[in-house]
Amino acid sequence: MKKFIVGIFVVQMVILVALGIPAGGAANAVWKDEQSGIIVDQSNPRNTVESYFHLMDRESYDAAVLLFEPAVHENINGDLLKASQEYNGLVNAKLVKVVPSSEIGDYAVAGLIQILEAAPEQPAISLVTLRQREGKWEIVQDLEQADLREVKQVFERAVEVCQSIVKEPFPTLTDTQKANILIQAEMGGQYIEGNLAQLNEMIENEK
Repeated sequence: MKKFIVGIFVVQMVILVALGIPAGGAANAVWKDEQSGIIVDQSNPRNTVESYFHLMDRESYDAAVLLFEPAVHENINGDLLKASQEYNGLVNAKLVKVVPSSEIGDYAVAGLIQILEAAPEQPAISLVTLRQREGKWEIVQDLEQADLREVKQVFERAVEVCQSIVKEPFPTLTDTQKANILIQAEMGGQYIEGNLAQLNEMIENEK
């Protein structure tokens, strides 16, 4: 089960591990971060991931970590989240688009597409897993505590996002950027489909 870790996953074969958050969290789906002035909207997966990007972009790391599930708040903090951003080359990244999956059940996946400062012709695709809790969507660090059918739901949504990204026109991007996104989305979708096939075998064997 622990082999199926789904947090912030970059299709370019790089895993962005969600590092940690201080205790506490927003009581409502829409709230204001006083440090940056950003209105955070967790009412759906797309808005949650966009809010996360903007908070990170404005270096409001403690607020950004509050978008994660409370279950991981004791493990991480804003400094670690900042270190993760720097290590993975996401400082000064530009947001291209957030492509969400359908909202079926408690889980959803959103594709976060960014242009990195160090490699602008190779946009990065991150697949972010989210779970709905008490009327708002929160980022999931991993699925170690989820059952196999919940993991299956996440994998299915992730494949859906990759397929949606392949169909996106991205009119503001160059041909090279579009080609690199296409390659990443296709490879990422194939990789996840392989994990999904293994997972289906595990579920079948449980019967």
